Amino acid sequence: MSDSSSKSSASNERLPATMQNDIVKKLVWSGIMAGVGAIAAIAARKVAEQIWIRVFNEPPPID
Repeated sequence: MSDSSSKSSASNERLPATMQNDIVKKLVWSGIMAGVGAIAAIAARKVAEQIWIRVFNEPPPID
């Protein structure tokens, strides 16, 4: 057994049985990506809003 396979099996032993299923892992990954994407979108909107207010000295147009 190589180091990488022993590390992989050791980390899999720590996961709950449901997290060892590849489909569940993909679903969890998709959920994490969706959450990070939503947070990034909110942050980008707030930054864009602040830039607009500083440049034009008025609130941004309503969507």
